[in-house]
Amino acid sequence: MSYRLDYEEPVPVVLERLEEEHREIDNKLSRIAEICESQEGKLSVALSLLNTIKTEILRHAVEEEARVARAILQSKETKQESYESISILQEHRRIKEFLEEKLPYLSYEASEKAAKREILEFIREIKIHHGDEERITFPLARKANLLS
Repeated sequence: MSYRLDYEEPVPVVLERLEEEHREIDNKLSRIAEICESQEGKLSVALSLLNTIKTEILRHAVEEEARVARAILQSKETKQESYESISILQEHRRIKEFLEEKLPYLSYEASEKAAKREILEFIREIKIHHGDEERITFPLARKANLLS
């Protein structure tokens, strides 16, 4: 994955790639959830896997904020419809806080069972978030792209 944003990449291509990244991230998160739900699943393994994809998730969120929000706000028509979409993109703050501020201390601050519950809740929230983006935010970005 590239960490450099390509502002020349057409918005429809960006959105298709971001949706594909959702699938990839969700699949990885499902694997972590399976570990957390299993009696034999080790918290250390779940934490390690989550740390492995942390940068991927954060880079993905930055690109959504930079490219998708920009597309929506550049069109006068979609800017007026943007409140819900921008609220969805602001959920990235919660994702970032969990990954950067909570995750490093999870194994020290909670019992294994409680830590697994927190990870499962995070995974549930991020999957809902991806669905909201694909159902509300990305279509508005597509509309903005057509209007500009």
